[in-house]
Amino acid sequence: MSISPPPPPGYQNVEISYTYSIDLDLGVVNWDDGHGNFLYRNVSTVSVPSTAQAVSALRVAPNPMSARAAIRYHGEGIENARLAIVDVTGRRVRILHDGPLSAGLVTWEWDRRGSGGDRVADGVYFVEFRAAGLATTRRLVVLK
Repeated sequence: MSISPPPPPGYQNVEISYTYSIDLDLGVVNWDDGHGNFLYRNVSTVSVPSTAQAVSALRVAPNPMSARAAIRYHGEGIENARLAIVDVTGRRVRILHDGPLSAGLVTWEWDRRGSGGDRVADGVYFVEFRAAGLATTRRLVVLK
């Protein structure tokens, strides 16, 4: 990071705020008294993790959840993938994805509803992701 020109005499601190992004889309704000603020997005080519790395790094947030949770995959394209929510007994509550998966970042949202459209009860659920002969499971707590 660089500051040009330096802060005026008398400034003792410079505050820098940033937001971390797992999507590798770094944003930089540049202030200029004459022109205002600027936001830059990194659109350069970024390597895509292998399928094995991406499956093991599947993310679910927020956890615990109350109304919605986002499930994120960032990896290679896959011919056939399945993402399902199951309860503690192993009963399938809802299938969020079943089929081909494009390369890059893919995000699904679970709205706490089962396949019939009803809201599920509070409790522990599992996010099961299967792709290319690999599988991972994430525990997800649902609260009011």
